[in-house]
Amino acid sequence: MRQVFAAVLLFVSIGARAQFGSQVDLFSYTDADGVSEKFVITPGRAEKIPKWEPARTPPPLSLEQAVAVADTWLKKKYPDVKAFSISRITIAELSPRPTYANRWYYELDFDAIVGGKRGGGSRFMAVVLFDGSVVEPKPNTPRKPASR
Repeated sequence: MRQVFAAVLLFVSIGARAQFGSQVDLFSYTDADGVSEKFVITPGRAEKIPKWEPARTPPPLSLEQAVAVADTWLKKKYPDVKAFSISRITIAELSPRPTYANRWYYELDFDAIVGGKRGGGSRFMAVVLFDGSVVEPKPNTPRKPASR
């Protein structure tokens, strides 16, 4: 009986590790120029994000704080752009998995301000976790199909 239990426990552990992997995928996108990026964090980082239940309390990181963090990060990342204007704000739960339930992040889209007007074409995005940290985008290279 112990051997059966140990075998089942090992199988469940391997399955959980394969399911959760070494990263937590937030999302990916492809811009108008065909450049694809993804936003991922480690499971350890995900577990440190403060929990939030929207119907019960205000978010642990206010929208004003998230915008300030994103604006500072964008100005460092794109020093040639002098000003940004928010075009869209999304609040999203990290994952529907119970392990990361009630952990959230802000996705903030910005337009560049050029000559006093919003510049079009480029998408400037910042992802700010509810712990106040920014998620750096990574190139999203599509997986090659398995060869036969």
